[in-house]
Amino acid sequence: MLGSVFCKTDFEQSVFRLIPAVFLLFGTPILVYSAQQKGESRGTKEQLCRLVYFKLLLSFLLLVNGILLAAATSSMHEVSTLFHLVFVAHLTVASALTVLCFKKGVFSSGVLFFYFTLLALSSFSEFRYRIERYFVHGNVDGFLFYITVPFFPMAFVQMIFYGFSDYNWSLLDDKKQSPEPKSSILSQLTMSWFTPMVAKGYRQPLEMDDVWNLLDVHRSSALVARFSKYWNARGASSERPESDSEPLIGREKPKEKSVILSLYRAFWTDLVVIFVLSIVHSVAVFLQPFFIGKIVTFMGDEAEPAWMGLLWTVGLIVSEIGILLFYRQYIYRINFFSVNVNSTLISTIYSKALRMSNEARRNRTSGEIVNLMSVDVDVFMSFTRDMVTLWSAPISLIVATIMLYNLLGVAAFVGIAALCVDIIPYTVFYSFKKKKYDGARMKVRDERVKMTNEVLGGIKAVKMHAWEESAKKMVNGLRDNEVGLLKKAAFLLAGLNISYAYIPFVVVGATLAVFVLLDPEHNVVTPHVAFVTISIVRSVVSPVMELAFVLGTFVKFLVSNKRVKSFLNEDELEDYVDKESKEEGIISLKNASFYWEKGARMTLRDVTMAVRSGELVAVVGEVGCGKSSLVAALLGEMTKESGSVAVAGSVAYVPQQAWIQNATLRNNVLFGRPFDERFYDSVLEACALKPDLEMLQAGDATEIGERGINLSGGQKQ
Repeated sequence: MLGSVFCKTDFEQSVFRLIPAVFLLFGTPILVYSAQQKGESRGTKEQLCRLVYFKLLLSFLLLVNGILLAAATSSMHEVSTLFHLVFVAHLTVASALTVLCFKKGVFSSGVLFFYFTLLALSSFSEFRYRIERYFVHGNVDGFLFYITVPFFPMAFVQMIFYGFSDYNWSLLDDKKQSPEPKSSILSQLTMSWFTPMVAKGYRQPLEMDDVWNLLDVHRSSALVARFSKYWNARGASSERPESDSEPLIGREKPKEKSVILSLYRAFWTDLVVIFVLSIVHSVAVFLQPFFIGKIVTFMGDEAEPAWMGLLWTVGLIVSEIGILLFYRQYIYRINFFSVNVNSTLISTIYSKALRMSNEARRNRTSGEIVNLMSVDVDVFMSFTRDMVTLWSAPISLIVATIMLYNLLGVAAFVGIAALCVDIIPYTVFYSFKKKKYDGARMKVRDERVKMTNEVLGGIKAVKMHAWEESAKKMVNGLRDNEVGLLKKAAFLLAGLNISYAYIPFVVVGATLAVFVLLDPEHNVVTPHVAFVTISIVRSVVSPVMELAFVLGTFVKFLVSNKRVKSFLNEDELEDYVDKESKEEGIISLKNASFYWEKGARMTLRDVTMAVRSGELVAVVGEVGCGKSSLVAALLGEMTKESGSVAVAGSVAYVPQQAWIQNATLRNNVLFGRPFDERFYDSVLEACALKPDLEMLQAGDATEIGERGINLSGGQKQ
């Protein structure tokens, strides 16, 4: 009987009940932390569906039933009292977690779903045993029968309840809101919450209005805030002097900050989930060889009962489905994590480019900054998507070695050695060469982009002096160098792919050959040995092959990390403007001295001035006397040596050279803001742009900028 297979004694049944307790021991901190991070109460009962009350009721009934069950079986001498205490304790914790989810707005909990699944499975064998015993011998168990039998059905129903979300979907009025956070654990595992979007895309082409809004936690503003919190933590005390009169020159430079460490601290919770999913998947893939071995053994043993073969077959199917679900969830989360890292670094680099000191800006070209945001950040994205292989592949290799050793003995080490000998030498060679080529290629690329920008920026001079051929040769020469390095890297990759094509055959052949040669009389390659060996090797070859590719990405990642870290650690302009000052004037400078670059002469020295509310001030002077520098100092774009600067409130600044986007006139006026017709018309009226719009055939839909019409200087301003 199935019940007798798993639990032959009350002691074994009590031990079997500890499985949910062990799972809950590790799952409780995760659930409590996620609930506390959510930090919001559901507030009103209108947000809840009735299902949540059934969950609370069943949790209470299971706890009461568990207490009665522990009390009824406590007289059995072979079962320790500790088992009963642990059994009641984990039921109590599960009830408390159910209440916590109710209060904190956790609409679906994966921890509790899998806990009640394990609880139902662990109680099924005793449930079946008591039912069979009742029909064969009658009610010989007495009261124990009535408190044992209901436990499994209640645990099973609770498992089904936790497979659904307790959110009241009738309240979801915003069709642009993603249903993912409120969907059930089963919906998230199977990705069924995304099915309506797929169905809509099948019926008609999707437009932006059809796509759900990005979740707030995945927006670049939230991501950058998380990263900046830890990036700015180090050296924060040295960002400003202790007093405004203390010179900034000569202060000790803060220690160089780590991009990797800041990313880890910002996204460590995501990494933990990804780590757990990857470990579970790496170990679970070896369930397939286990079940295949059991099925092959069953096929060769006629004495085995038929239900045993059915059990192993169902186990193989369920394990494959479980592996697939966990793998898809892992892929989904690791891709989301890599995209978040990409958004974080691009936004951070762009923001850094606007805050760099004048000296740092002089040492960095626009082409280099563009490459950082496009090429180097893309390398970060690729590596974060594949980095899990760095720990999952060794785990797979260890598990495969253990399973092969149990099956083939010392011959297993020959197969693993063949695998390592095939991969390690060329991989090491590939990694060193790839690092060398990537570093050289990035330098050449920076030079090429810099040269291209300079040629395009001075295209009028190039045309007037007929320098087209010379400029073309210079750009093409740099491009040829870059392509040459790309070809060398491609040849390396081709050699790597060829070496991996025959690895499975070499490993299986070497392992089975040595297995037979060690003891030809007893070591026979039976169907069980052959199928299980092939299955194990197939399970381990893929992760090890991926590891070699990740090592190549890792080499590029080291180069890109060095470049990004160097850029983000550049000096920034000091935020010396006090915008909450209580000074007498709206604008105030006291004994302020400024310079543009370190080592250069002081541009403004000991400037003292005050501008009161309502005053119109004109700064008049000869060319080069510092008028523009004074405005730049008030905006915080110079380096302050001493003194204080105060500007009350926000500042409107009209530069000498207006910057125009390659977009419509309306988008240039809005500049990213949402369109408000009344406010938009008032801006046009205040700027006297309406007569100019009447002259344009397309009105405010006219394309302006480099790709559109030219505007006069006054119109741009």
